[in-house]
Amino acid sequence: MEVIKVTIEYDGEITVGGEYTAKGPITMDWFARNDLVLRVGDKTVTVNCDKVVAGKSYKIPAAIFGGHA
Repeated sequence: MEVIKVTIEYDGEITVGGEYTAKGPITMDWFARNDLVLRVGDKTVTVNCDKVVAGKSYKIPAAIFGGHA
């Protein structure tokens, strides 16, 4: 399976895919061409990964959640 490396720059609790909770910032592998659903507090962000390039690294800035990097 093709994967990408994702760094989520949010400093706080993040729920990934509605199942896993971690304290950010975090770096993790994710599956290319599968949407990444992130929840911070009551804000949910869906990152469309249809056009990512397998093997590359991507950053998700804290500002997307209304926070600071």
